[in-house]
Amino acid sequence: MYIINDTLLFIDDKFSTGPDASFKKQLTNKYDSLAEKLTKEIRTHRQNEDKEEDEQIPVVTVTPLLHAQIEIGKFQRELLIKLHKEGAFSDAAIKQTERNMDIDDLKFSQLLPDDK
Repeated sequence: MYIINDTLLFIDDKFSTGPDASFKKQLTNKYDSLAEKLTKEIRTHRQNEDKEEDEQIPVVTVTPLLHAQIEIGKFQRELLIKLHKEGAFSDAAIKQTERNMDIDDLKFSQLLPDDK
């Protein structure tokens, strides 16, 4: 949490004047949100410390937005396979798109609770 608080102080100092001042609110909101999320995760971890594994609360839950993003990703992969089979795009374009999708999938997998 010290990192978040120090980051908020840095934002307040660095972006309080000048042309970057308009970004200050956006940046502050982003890091405030991150601080809230981390606080909630820490609280959940502490609650789980005394519980058996099968009684533990998931640290991260799948929100409707996250679920929608996962479904969109699945749809896009199916569409990419279809476009590849049809030869609609070059192999290089397909590979680049697939690489970007793989990166997005890795980001999502970090947000999802572990399947045990």
